[in-house]
Amino acid sequence: DEFDPPMTMTMTIRKLSAAERFQLTLSLWPYMIPLFVVYATEYALQSGVWTAIGFPVNDESARNSFYVASSWTYQFGVFVSRSSGALFTAPMWVVWLMPFLQTMNLIFFSVVAS
Repeated sequence: DEFDPPMTMTMTIRKLSAAERFQLTLSLWPYMIPLFVVYATEYALQSGVWTAIGFPVNDESARNSFYVASSWTYQFGVFVSRSSGALFTAPMWVVWLMPFLQTMNLIFFSVVAS
């Protein structure tokens, strides 16, 4: 018989009680909090802040152009960062640094947009 880790893991999880599953989920908070913050700030940037930025600010065409350029640049960065997971594993301090940097992006662009 060949050892199948995903099947073994599935069988092990099925044997857990609801309380044990909840405990397992809570043990993932060091990963869930940074992930939530990154996605929440990304949503705020793309749906709110970037729509108000353009040079000059009162030119709708400039705002549209900035939004398209910033969205493409950001999505390229997301692609590179998510693709790099196969190349190296980020230490926990880097996992927590990313939401901080994303929040700094949100603050910076909010100031620029106001």
